[in-house]
Amino acid sequence: MTKHKTLNMRYKVLDRDFKVNKHPFWDRVENGLWEPAVIERLATIVKPSDVIFDVGAWIGVYTLLLSQLAKQVIAFEPFKESRDILESNLRLNGIDNVTVEPYALSDKEGVEHLYYYNPKNIDETLGASMMNMIGRGGQASYVSVPTITIDEYCRRNNIKPDGIKIDVEGYESKVLAGCTQDCWKLIELHGMFAESPEIEGEFIDGNWDYGHLFVGGNNYTPRHKILIGMPSASGYLHWLTVTSLMRLESSLRVGFRIIPRRRTDRARNEIAMQTLRQGYDYLLFIDDDNPVPPDTLGKLLEDDKDIVSVPILARRAKKDEEHQLCAYYGKEYDGVRIYSHIKKFRDEGYLHKIDACGMGCTLIKRKVLEALYKKHGEAMFAFTETVFDKPIKIGSKEYKCRTMSEDFEFSERAVDAGFEIWLDTRIRPIHFGEVEYFQWSEGD
Repeated sequence: MTKHKTLNMRYKVLDRDFKVNKHPFWDRVENGLWEPAVIERLATIVKPSDVIFDVGAWIGVYTLLLSQLAKQVIAFEPFKESRDILESNLRLNGIDNVTVEPYALSDKEGVEHLYYYNPKNIDETLGASMMNMIGRGGQASYVSVPTITIDEYCRRNNIKPDGIKIDVEGYESKVLAGCTQDCWKLIELHGMFAESPEIEGEFIDGNWDYGHLFVGGNNYTPRHKILIGMPSASGYLHWLTVTSLMRLESSLRVGFRIIPRRRTDRARNEIAMQTLRQGYDYLLFIDDDNPVPPDTLGKLLEDDKDIVSVPILARRAKKDEEHQLCAYYGKEYDGVRIYSHIKKFRDEGYLHKIDACGMGCTLIKRKVLEALYKKHGEAMFAFTETVFDKPIKIGSKEYKCRTMSEDFEFSERAVDAGFEIWLDTRIRPIHFGEVEYFQWSEGD
């Protein structure tokens, strides 16, 4: 291993100096610039009797800290260059309650590729990943490393963790898929977070392209007030969406739940039921293709409405037309309510009362869900179709039925129950649209 200069370093939450191999990150740790909220949370929740897994230990930024807080630490680091420095840092400080393992944790046992960048300069690299993120640091190289699940490791070694810290550069879902341990988990979610697990937790910080989610065990009672729910039909989140979630400003505790690859009405109903069962005061739906501004949550709470949404344009535009607003006014035709996109608001100001909205970014008070649950049970959101006894004529067109998506049906049920829907035009989220690809060919 290449010899490194050493320096003294101290965590703000510990009354002890450490000698470590020189690396730019240690200065940030000592000055409180490296994930201070995470360090403070670990100092609060880790007990002297705990066994902690440090998954993605890298050079030991959290391993050293955990070694002073817990009884035993198992540090998993498959990248040899990082693992060598980690073990050196442990030796320099005489730390003997840490076991270093060369495994990459995954959803199955075997051998997989580990990609890395700047292999000749460990001071510059941010480590390695099981995700091939070409472009992050140039063309990636890779080595083959052994993989194991957390559950299998626990079985083989007859060990049970009290907490697990996970930082695996976008491979979080694979690690979680191999873990059924009942303990808290502190997960770093990246902008390259590829495949979203069904997970509920509490955001404790955010950065430019990543943040941390604290997930409690079965005995954990959430102290959150707001649940952010995200149906994700594809199961994949764009890094801009993840970044926008991490940067949401809120003085309240916020829980988070992603439900991938499930029909939208079923996902929304499950999230709504979680809101009721776990005592949240609000449910904020954010779709996986709608990055939102940092002040979104604060402004929606300030509005203090039963249901309040934001102006989102439809992803697709009809030929020769502009993208329409996903907010609607309704009108009665022969006793049937028909909705149309809003082209001009009926009232002045930034807050507009409307009749229906999409759920791309919508805040709902608990009392709305309670009322709809009493009438509709766990099917508050539903796709419906009403066939008319006789066709309804609107303008020059006749309609034989009315088909409603789950967000329209929820809106109508809420209005019929006496609640109001509003639109706050101060908030301008992004809606990812369709991408067109063009390729030159000879003769063009």
